[in-house]
Amino acid sequence: MFPHLILAPSYRLLLDRLVSDVRNAAGSSSLTSQWIVTPSSTLAAELRIGLARESESAVIAGVHVVPILPFIDRLSQIDDVPLGPRWNPLFDILLYRLLQQEEGRELAGLRELRGGQTLLRPVFLDLAEAGFGLSQEEVLREVADGEENDRISGGVLRLYFDWLRLLEHAQLTWAPLQYQQLAERISQAPERELSAVLGGAEGRAVRIHVYGFYDFTDVVEQILTSLAQKAETIFYLPASRENGKPHHAFEFVEPVLSSLRYRLGSLLISTTTLEPGEAETLRFFLSTFPEGPIPPQPASLTYQRASGLRAEVISAAIRVRRWLDDKSFELAPRDIQVLAPQSGTYAELIREIFQAFSIPLRVAEAPDELTPNERALRTIARIWEEAAPTEALFSLFRDFPDISCLKGIELDLFEIKLRRAGFDGQNWPGVLKHGDLIGLSPAERALIQEIVELWTNRPGGSSEAGFCVNEILSRLEQISQRWLPDPAPIAQLIETLGLLPSELRLPLPIVLDLLENQAAQGVISDPPEKTGILFAPLMRARGLAPRAVVLLGLASGRLPYPVQEDPMLGDALRLKLGQAMRDLGHRFSPKTALSEEMALLFILLNGSSERVHWVIPDTDENGRGLAPTPWVQRYLQHWERNAANRPDHAALPRGPAEQARLLLLLEPQSGSFLPPVWSPHLQRDSGVGIGSADHGYILRAIAEKEHESRWNGLVPDAALVSLSSPATVRVTELEKLSKCPFQCYSRLITGWEVLTPLDFSPDLKSTEWGSLLHGLFETTVRGYREAGLSLRHMAEDLLQNDARSLCERIEALAADASLQLELLPSLFRKAAKGKLLQLATEYWEAVRSGAIPEGVNASTESRCNADFPGLPGVRLSGQIDRMDDRGDHFMIIDYKSGREPDGLCHEMRMGFRLQPLLYPWLQQASAQTTGAPIRFSYVFFAKSPIQEKTVSVDQMTPVEEWLSLFADILSRGIFIPCSNEALELLGVERAEPCQFCEYASLCRRFERQAPARMAHFLEQLLPERLAKFDQG
Repeated sequence: MFPHLILAPSYRLLLDRLVSDVRNAAGSSSLTSQWIVTPSSTLAAELRIGLARESESAVIAGVHVVPILPFIDRLSQIDDVPLGPRWNPLFDILLYRLLQQEEGRELAGLRELRGGQTLLRPVFLDLAEAGFGLSQEEVLREVADGEENDRISGGVLRLYFDWLRLLEHAQLTWAPLQYQQLAERISQAPERELSAVLGGAEGRAVRIHVYGFYDFTDVVEQILTSLAQKAETIFYLPASRENGKPHHAFEFVEPVLSSLRYRLGSLLISTTTLEPGEAETLRFFLSTFPEGPIPPQPASLTYQRASGLRAEVISAAIRVRRWLDDKSFELAPRDIQVLAPQSGTYAELIREIFQAFSIPLRVAEAPDELTPNERALRTIARIWEEAAPTEALFSLFRDFPDISCLKGIELDLFEIKLRRAGFDGQNWPGVLKHGDLIGLSPAERALIQEIVELWTNRPGGSSEAGFCVNEILSRLEQISQRWLPDPAPIAQLIETLGLLPSELRLPLPIVLDLLENQAAQGVISDPPEKTGILFAPLMRARGLAPRAVVLLGLASGRLPYPVQEDPMLGDALRLKLGQAMRDLGHRFSPKTALSEEMALLFILLNGSSERVHWVIPDTDENGRGLAPTPWVQRYLQHWERNAANRPDHAALPRGPAEQARLLLLLEPQSGSFLPPVWSPHLQRDSGVGIGSADHGYILRAIAEKEHESRWNGLVPDAALVSLSSPATVRVTELEKLSKCPFQCYSRLITGWEVLTPLDFSPDLKSTEWGSLLHGLFETTVRGYREAGLSLRHMAEDLLQNDARSLCERIEALAADASLQLELLPSLFRKAAKGKLLQLATEYWEAVRSGAIPEGVNASTESRCNADFPGLPGVRLSGQIDRMDDRGDHFMIIDYKSGREPDGLCHEMRMGFRLQPLLYPWLQQASAQTTGAPIRFSYVFFAKSPIQEKTVSVDQMTPVEEWLSLFADILSRGIFIPCSNEALELLGVERAEPCQFCEYASLCRRFERQAPARMAHFLEQLLPERLAKFDQG
């Protein structure tokens, strides 16, 4: 029943010794119940599989493999006191209430932060697991009260002891505190009770194997050393010494060994040190890491640089494929592991790429960024916090279309109705009020009513007023039943809140924190019995000893990854507390010691394997350059200086085409390294028909794209003369055609509607604002025209009595003309009306003062239509905002809600603004003759003072030439994207037709070599249009 200490410089040596000890104990004549205690569930699963394979050749029975925390939970059964929670919602509420009493003290600022109490949770857990209890308060207060310590850290320690007293007063059990007491309970328990807890029958011995650790929290170390007094316990720990001193990479573990020896004292019966023997890789790293002369690169170690995450995973797949295919290595999939510092970023990629390479894969404990439950709860929290923003609601609805609140709702139709209504994304009561105009169904009305009551109603009108517990429970139960795909994640929160006084009030931020905290980050794990290459996080690889290992992400800043000091308890105070605790027989380490831990783990993983492959990123996923981790930098500098041209040192490229080409070149005869599904990435001269899949069509399309017009905007089936029904082309659509034929195609031919976020904005959309301006001037001018009044008489009448008449017209207009305006919250609706009144007043002041010429209105909002020359069956249409009779001429006036562009005349010559040219032509061609000259002017309302901008068309290309050009384009179906870069290649400067329109995501201008292709086809198919650019 005495403890043993087994030391070795690699996990491989320790694992072999562990298996040997377990086998010997299982094969002895005495019955022994054996427990292998590990730091992680990943290691526990691997050991179970390994021992199962061992049992095929020898009987190994009565062996339990468990992670440390479940093992401690089992040990706690030695008495009848159940373990309390490590943390739960009730503790968050109590900690929040404790912070509310910090008025005027060091931590008062945390009360103002949403989730401020959650910053204290990890600190309190650290302190408890380091053995800090009320009995140490006096000693630790002396350390914390030192003048050199910051006030925040001192306040955290003070509050920690207040927390312990609160738990004691409330008679609440907290697992970390119970762990502190468990060591003493174990030492006092009769051996038969301990044996019964650990599964030992009468007369059956218990043996504990502690494997995979190189550090322990203080309470775990206390528990294990107390257990070693009652049952035979063997500690298998990594260690290495040179000339009587610890190896630099193993210095991290020396305080652990010293603490163990101190606590075990005279009970420690033996210490056995295992030598590295003939292990080539282990001897190489012991002699070179982290310092030492570097010999030539050993055959057992390979590396490759890679550009981006995808390239990193491909490099790993290539190396694993080579290992498996080389029969001399005798490696099976279970002998190989792929490890990454932050595995969550690689998990999806490694599944995809390893499957493409036909490599079996088994993922273990890779963090899943967002599980379905976590996505739902986070979205719910945002919906509640921001009073039901529309995009967040529809994000939840699209993600979980089967939740109960959507019963009877056709989601796409519901969204279309809101978009067409111009909904601002916030004013749900306004949607209900105008439900008939929007066309809401009864089910949609019921859903919106539920949204209003559940998400937008606040006690006292604000989140600061707080909710009483009864109200919180009512809403959470409704959320659980109707708004979540799975109610289980918030069941514990509902149960906890049910224990609190019903009149207790909690502010919304603490409720949202509690809600979000119920969705713990999930992990992706395959069944441990699944055969395949193991992919796991680097920090979960303690104790693993694969025969071959691939290490991903060996870049500075990734490994070792930066470890920030705890903002609540800095490392300076942690070191002082650690010293004080050592005097009391405890240990407490600073947060930044994690970098030393990773250095130890790095040498253990490399030295435990027969084959090692490093993947060193040159760039991150966003293309930013990266430097190799300092741990491998010195190796690379030495090896690449002496062998700069080795092909396996070349970086794996970022682009799919370059990656496919490189994979083909690895085995050009058979193409065995190129997954068939990647062959479309090849250029046409790289080969066709690689593998079993037929991708000939795709490869031919890639080749044709460079010289076939049908892949570059020539769409004869979309020509207007090919359409069955008569078409109408608006003047504004011709302006789009003049700028970019593809933009005109998207609007005129396909009719694509752009989806815009339904986010709240205090302002109306520009199109809606323009419609309001047009509507106000149309109704105002039309009424006076029928009375025969001139513009100046209109202005005099409208402006009298502080523009009361204008105010009344705006109120009447707003109720009928703009649903979007009515859906704005009242304050913003009032502001929009005020702005409209200001602009209208300024315009009519300009008319009264003579800044805008006098005249008599002839028409408003009149639609002019005429046959499109050269396009039979096609009508050209334009809507003229206003036309005034000014005696010797008529003036067409076009309202613009924006500012006058700096290059207005330049845009007209380029053909980007055609209204000044086409509106007078339409007026005459539509048989609405006037007998007098027709001129054109703009009114830009965003420019102050408001003035008329009369424009001349004398220097513009004649209207007949423009219409002939447009007829040719539309009749042939030429819809080439016209990018600025393409025109620059053709020598056309300052045209800039492309301003990244709403169809940018569909445009081919962003494809590889697109500008050169566009320039070629513009020159070939639209030379007349290019000539007019030159004229402009």
